[in-house]
Amino acid sequence: MKVLIVIGIVLFGIARLFKNFMASERASDVLRETTQSGEYALAFAETLDITVVLKKNIDIESVRQALSKIIPSQLDNYTIKSFQELAEDTYLCLTIVKYDDVEYRQYGGNENAEHVLDLNFKILLSEENKTCRIYSDVHENLTDKTLREEFANKLWKIIEKK
Repeated sequence: MKVLIVIGIVLFGIARLFKNFMASERASDVLRETTQSGEYALAFAETLDITVVLKKNIDIESVRQALSKIIPSQLDNYTIKSFQELAEDTYLCLTIVKYDDVEYRQYGGNENAEHVLDLNFKILLSEENKTCRIYSDVHENLTDKTLREEFANKLWKIIEKK
């Protein structure tokens, strides 16, 4: 029985390493493609169509100014890899998040159980409606959804402060 548990933990660890590697590679590919081609960046941004945050009755000009000041940086466990204006009132934010896997430790794993997830966001301003929408892509699971919402809310707090 212990052997099966150890085999399960090893397989889970290998699967996690592969998933982390693929997330990092996917993020690198998207970053390279979006910085090299404005057309690709716009097309990619169009695939981000799930609303994560909607803010109403905002001062569009102050939000534009705040967005123009965002640069690649570290925001807690999120790394903003790229932040660029694609078109008027349309922005693309590419991020990586590293987070701890509590479930892995719960089932007996005690080594580093860090996950890597690439999160991509489109920020769209509407001067007519005085709104700011932050979009992302479809989430894989509840943790993924929570991380997307958490980052989008942190990003909005940064925008409000600037």
